[in-house]
Amino acid sequence: MREILNLNTMKNLKIFFFFLLITIFLKSCNKDDSESNLLETNKLEFIEYNENLNTELSFDNNEFNINFKSKINNSKIISEVVITNNLSGKNIYSDSFLLDKNKKSYKLGVFNDIEKMSADLKNKVNLIQWLEIQKNYKAFLKLLSQKVEIKQYQSDLIQSAFYHLSIYSTIIRSFENKNDCECTPLPAYFVGKSAFWCQEDYFFNVNELFSYYNENKDYLFTFKGGEKEYNYLKKLKGNRDEVSNKELFSLHYSIKEFKEFAISEFNKTQNKNNLVTSDCWWGISGSDLGCCGNYSGCCWFASMDCLRHDIACLKCDRWHCGPACQIE
Repeated sequence: MREILNLNTMKNLKIFFFFLLITIFLKSCNKDDSESNLLETNKLEFIEYNENLNTELSFDNNEFNINFKSKINNSKIISEVVITNNLSGKNIYSDSFLLDKNKKSYKLGVFNDIEKMSADLKNKVNLIQWLEIQKNYKAFLKLLSQKVEIKQYQSDLIQSAFYHLSIYSTIIRSFENKNDCECTPLPAYFVGKSAFWCQEDYFFNVNELFSYYNENKDYLFTFKGGEKEYNYLKKLKGNRDEVSNKELFSLHYSIKEFKEFAISEFNKTQNKNNLVTSDCWWGISGSDLGCCGNYSGCCWFASMDCLRHDIACLKCDRWHCGPACQIE
């Protein structure tokens, strides 16, 4: 059973690790009845899956078919999406994404690739069509998250599917906000604790998050920035249903500086990954709420991001929590 972080031990949290780790998949929003009914009509088929080689998936609903393929060749992962209209049988959209794992610290450059590809594809179709593409592709990923085995879900072949959703979402935000295609990387992706997500597309339920914060106010305020985030959510409560990870993250840090600083800090921490300590310098175990990850022994990193994730996934009822989530 995960325990609440000891109040005294958290006062010395090294907040510069804040952005480096959060665990597998946060929630985006509550599923309403209409969405649940829609998922019942969707069908997912594994046409092919060869570990570390290639996979092909087919997602089908009443209107569209999404064919997703990915393959690995010389540490290069190529993923392709083809969307077909079931009524006409015509392909209405396609794209492909290349991830080169041969490049040093390749994950740190992915958000730049997402932004660039989003800008290149933006005018391929109009906003209405992008919204339709995103809606159906998100339904595909939700069903995939529910049906796939954990080992497959965590493979590069399946994880590559998430880059495409980030591209579609980045394009839509660019249209709606009338700005450049921007994607702030989710910190957990850098250290292999999450699929790729833009922070702009990661959402929390305001009332649920504030309710937990309010019940554990004294504990929350031991975190640097905890009181600030509490007061911010208090203002949002009753006025907004959701808040993005980027919005909360930007309370504590400059997004511009984060994008620049994350690269150097990630490289510094990479050199310490194999460091063995016996005194648990964080002062908590790997199974405590707020620790980034869930493992035996000492906690390696803790942050507000991880605390929010743990609260959101206590019941494992959010698809973003991933198939490895267990109710405790």
